[in-house]
Parts: sequence; C-alpha cells; structure tokens
Amino acid sequence: MTYPTPDLDDRVNRILASTNLEQKLGQLFMVGFPGREPDAGIQEWLTRCHLGSVALFAHNLGTPAEVLALTNRLQQTAADAGAPVPLFLAADQEGGIVTRLSDHHGFTAFPGNMALGAIDDPQLAYQVARVMADEMRAVGINFNLAPVLDVNNNPRNPVIGVRSYGEDPVLVARLGVAQIRGFQQPLVAGKTGAFGPAGEDGAEPACKPSAEEGTPPRRKAALGPKPAPRYVGVVATAKHFPGHGDTAVDSHQARPVIPHARPRLDAVELLPFRAAIAADVAAIMTAHVSVPALEPDPHLPATLSSRVITGLLRQELGFEGLVVTDSLGMRGVSAEWSFAEAAIRALEAGCDLLCASSHTYFGTSVYDAVLAAVRSGRLAEERIEASVRRVLRTKLLFGLSQFGDGQLPEPNEAGDRHSFGLSELVGRERVGLPGRGEHPRVSKPFEMVGSAAHREMASRVAHRALTLVRGPAALPLAGMAAEMSGQPGPVQGSDVWVVEFAARAQTGVEDRPQPRSSEPVGSLAQLLEGWSVHSVVLPLDPTAQLIDALLARVALSGGTAGLHDRPPATRVSLAVVATQDAVRNPGQAEVVRRLAQAGVDVRVVCLRNPYELAVLPNATTFLVAFSPQSSSLEAVAACLQGKLAPTGRLPVTIPQSG
Repeated sequence: MTYPTPDLDDRVNRILASTNLEQKLGQLFMVGFPGREPDAGIQEWLTRCHLGSVALFAHNLGTPAEVLALTNRLQQTAADAGAPVPLFLAADQEGGIVTRLSDHHGFTAFPGNMALGAIDDPQLAYQVARVMADEMRAVGINFNLAPVLDVNNNPRNPVIGVRSYGEDPVLVARLGVAQIRGFQQPLVAGKTGAFGPAGEDGAEPACKPSAEEGTPPRRKAALGPKPAPRYVGVVATAKHFPGHGDTAVDSHQARPVIPHARPRLDAVELLPFRAAIAADVAAIMTAHVSVPALEPDPHLPATLSSRVITGLLRQELGFEGLVVTDSLGMRGVSAEWSFAEAAIRALEAGCDLLCASSHTYFGTSVYDAVLAAVRSGRLAEERIEASVRRVLRTKLLFGLSQFGDGQLPEPNEAGDRHSFGLSELVGRERVGLPGRGEHPRVSKPFEMVGSAAHREMASRVAHRALTLVRGPAALPLAGMAAEMSGQPGPVQGSDVWVVEFAARAQTGVEDRPQPRSSEPVGSLAQLLEGWSVHSVVLPLDPTAQLIDALLARVALSGGTAGLHDRPPATRVSLAVVATQDAVRNPGQAEVVRRLAQAGVDVRVVCLRNPYELAVLPNATTFLVAFSPQSSSLEAVAACLQGKLAPTGRLPVTIPQSG
C-alpha cells in the first residue's frame, strides 16, 4: 500500500474536504452487534456516530442469502445516514476452529492454518484463500480478519495453537504471504500481479503463486515504480502483531508477557510480519501482549504502545497500511484500562481502527469520549485525519468508492440463488473506480458459494493434511478385509466404539453456537461404513462418573456387549476416540487411559492441537486432522477405512510425555 496512487489520493482529498470531524471519527471504529438483525445499538453507531466498519460473527451470520441481505441492509443504513463511503464489513474467516461462515449454512469451510502447515504447499494455500475471499465478497463481506501470522512455538498456548501454520517462522511467512495474496487478489491494468516491492536482488519469492493461477511474476525493480494496485478480493489482516505464539495466557482473559530479547523477536515473532509488509498486506492487527524488550512500561500492552505501533511497526518496519486493534473488550486491555481511555491511547499509539466485538460493552460513549479528546486538544485533529486517510485509501483500493459498490443483488423471496442478475456479477474486470450505482467486480458468481468445486478443494486440503504420528492409520479390521477381498473395508459384523466429545467453544475467539450437550463436534461415527459402530458422546471434559459409565458399557474380555445389549463375540476390542485438546480437558485423556488399561485398542483422532499426544501415551494410533470441520471428519473416516493414506507432516514439535 506504499506506492504512488495519485488518482486515489485525489479522491481521498475530496472526501476529506467534504466531511466534518464527526464523520471522520466514525471511520476509525469497527463495532459488532448481537443477533441476526441490526439492533438499536448498532443503528445508533451507524446513524449518530457515522460508523465506518462493522465486525460480523457467527451469531450474526446464516445462509448465503441471509448474509447478503444483512450486509446490504447495513450498507443501506450507512448510506441513508450520509456516510461518505461504504462500510468495511469484516469477519474472522480463518478456517478451522475460527470459521464465521459455516458449511452448515451453505458456505465452504476449510481446515485451518495448521492443516495447511502440515501440507506446506503455498500454491494450495493461495487457492484456499482465494476461494474464501470469493465467497466472502459474494455475500458483501469485504474485510477478512485473517491470516494468523503468530508462530506457535509454545505447546501451552491456549488461544493460538492450530490457528497458526506452525512453529517455523519461515513456514509461517511463506504460507501467510501466499494467503494474503489469495485473499486480496490484486489487479494491475486488468491483470493480477505486482504484489509488492522486489527484494534487494529483485528475486522472486519462493511462495509466489504460479502463472497458471492468474498470478504472473512480479515486476522487476528495473521497470520503475509499481503502478497503483487495485484489489478484487478482501482486505487481509496479518495478526497478532508483534506476536502471540509464545504465550501460555489467552489475551481474552489476561495480558500475556512475551519475555524474549529483541534478537529473538526479530528472528521469530517479527519475521512473518516483515514478509507480510513486503507482500503489501492491507492491514495488521495488534496483540494485547506485553513485550518488555519493545515497551518497558508494564502497563502498556502493544496495542497502546507508541514504541511498538509507531516506532517499530510504522517507522522501523515501514508499514503504511491499516493498524487494527484486537477487540478492546478483551481482558488484555480492559483489565486495566476503561474502553474510552484504551481507545484514546490506541489512537495516540498510532492505531487506525478501534475494534469491539459488540457494542453492548463498547457503547457510543466511547465515540463521544474520543471526540471530546480531539476537541480538547489531547488528540490532534491531524492525527485523526492521518488514520482516516488510511481507512479511506484502503476502501478505495478495494473498490469501495460510492454506495452501490458494497451492495449486490439479492435472491428472490424463495432464496433461489439462480434468480440473481448474474450478468451484473460476472466478467467485470475493470480497474477504474466504479461509479454510483455500479457493482464492483465479483470474482465468482453467488451460486459458486459452497459449490461442489469449492467443497472438493476443502476435501483435498483435509486429505493432504492428515498426519500419522504413531501407529497404523487404518483400523486393523480394514486391513484384514483387504487381505481377504482385495478391497479395504471392515470384516462383516466387526464392532468399533467411537467416542466423541460435545462441541463447545474453548477460547474467546470461537463463537460457534453452543449446541446441546448430546451433540458431538462432528459425526465421525456416522461416517464409518460397514462396521457395527457404537457411538458415545461425552461432555468436553467428562467426569470420572461418566467415564465409569462408559467402561461399564464396553465388554472388556474378548469382545463387546454393545450399546443395544448384543451378545458378546470374539471380536477385537477397538475404540476410536476423537479428541479436542486433551491437555486442557484432562477427562479426555482419562478416557483414553482407562480404555487402554482395560485392554481396548485405542485409536486417537486429534481434531485440534497435536500437542495433546504428550498426555496420551496409551494411544495405539495418533492420527492428526487439525480440524473438526466436516471435510476433516470425512478424511479421517476414509483413512480409518483404509481408503487413503495420510501424507501430512507435523509443523510443530510435540513435547515428551511425563
């Protein structure tokens, strides 16, 4: 975002000249709201406070048609209130455990970053990001609060884990840059390319997408200044600066401390962010962490530190894009600072967008307090205008120039996807800014949301990510059947116990609806074909009494009595346990230990952090899927049945047990 763009800058100057202080200030807030419909609180933000960005979460989002209707309504409300430019509409569409647009509602849900780290294919990472961006943009969401560039090298990290690509900063940088390019989809003179400044030697990056995917090599430095980029994807946000990977504390609950010296920070935590800046990432999100080597004041998290935001990120690293705060309602900030004071200090530090996941705790009084700080002279109006200029410029770069740009045709009352005016959505390759009433280019039409091609890509990622750490991949009876019939599959009548755990958000960033306690995270038991499957669903952290009841239902001497009082038979006692972080939920580890102690062959399928192997020494097999998404469960079932072999490699080191 650092290249001369005189046409855009002229448009920004005209917008700034036509807006007052109150309108400018509204561009510096990104606020969420509860429920599926805009409530009175967000309406006040949009009308009285001139809100410039809205954060959307799973509790706001339903089917593609519902999401599109919501985003259009929000844009229309802002337009009616006299907003100078369309809204940024943002969501954390990371993949894996942080997926706001769900496959249950018709979108394509991908396994998360660590699954991509296990594959280590930058071209595939680019393609995944491009599909995600296409689906977001098709329903009116234009700002992705992803990718996570934290280097997860702390097995006890409670909030990053599988959201990271892995523990190698070079791997994180390589895949992160690929996804940034896939999310943002730059256009220059009608063609994609010119992704960022060339290196000192003009060499191409190792993770550059291939020409076959519409991403030809970058311009060489010898060709002169890079022309102004235009983007047809969504804003990408590298997070959480200056790094949240080596912590054992969730900043939603308290403020972590990163204790490392500057040389180590440069070599590990900061390396992916340097790469993202070189790749022209549009936004960087701050972390509510204390880093003594960067900010000696223990009361100032990175978000509120001018040394970190202005000194390091702006001046030293040269980032000129948007600096977005993580939600100011998180305890990493709010435990010590009021919302109003935190907002003012974040602006003083150099942040541009002040985020709150819900207005219910980030009321319009915060807007009033910041406005008062400007009028009193505490915050210089020039400081506000610098951030507003960055927000406006980014909106123009992503095609949000005038109302109509952020809105798309909606389906008919029956929700028929094919009723769209698709001629308005297909084939727009314009580079110039769209005029009033025009719709910006959408890279794929609405009916491609959740399409068979997109789902096939999600399945491909899930299959390639499967990583076998210990033991055989296929269930033993599958192998026996293959020897007898030449085809993989179970012996007729063989029994398998499948133990799953109820789905529940385990971190502050997960906002999946809380299902009934009887619902597992997925349906692995339903996907195993041919076996006599006995399905057991336990709470996320089962009690000793529930584990005793489970053991009582499993016949342990030579066979299985079964869930429906089947007579015992001479079968292998076999259990598949689909774990979800057995380190933080020790009842899961106890299930595995008790089953193994009783003589059951326990095959563990890890649907989350692979670090849990350290507390599962009794598992015969440890197969890692990194994700509870449907595509991952289908891949696991195929692997257990001997239909595919796992090929992934662990992108993190598992500590020794004991």
